[in-house]
Parts: sequence; C-alpha cells; structure tokens
Amino acid sequence: MERNYAIDYFKFWAIFFVVCIHTSPFSGVNILGVEGHYLNLLIKTFARFGVPFFFVVSGFLFGQKILTSNNTGDYFNKYFLRSLWLVSKNVKGYC
Repeated sequence: MERNYAIDYFKFWAIFFVVCIHTSPFSGVNILGVEGHYLNLLIKTFARFGVPFFFVVSGFLFGQKILTSNNTGDYFNKYFLRSLWLVSKNVKGYC
C-alpha cells in the first residue's frame, strides 16, 4: 500500500488541535484585547474534528489494508486479537 501524504498532513493538524484542546494554550492571556478564554473556546469548538477524523482515517486505512491483503481472514483475526488484548489490559487496570 502506498503512503498517502495528504492524510499525514491532516493528521499533523489534527494532533496539533487535540493537544490545544487538552492544554488551553491561551488561558490567562489577553491578545489584542481578546481574553484568552474566548480564544480557547474558539479553538475547542473548531478543533473537535480531530477525534472523528482519526476514527474515519483508521477505518479507511484498515479497509485499504483488508482490500490489499492476500489473506484477509488472517489479517482481520490478528487485528481483532490485538484489539481484544488491549481492551483486556485496560479493563484489568480499572478493576
């Protein structure tokens, strides 16, 4: 499968905005007469595309891998078992 640089470009910006959502970079700042919490609200509003974007891209890349894989069943089973292992580790940590 060939690398898609357009997806990488948008992933960069999605990562940047997800970090901005979690850090509130303009807290306590006044820029050109605009208080920082208004800028943070603006960033948090427009940056919400990050998580759904990663969800859609993951599905797209998984589908592309399935379509180009020689043995679809083995790849799907390996992916499913890895996901199940990760979920079990997370659930175990909360119990």
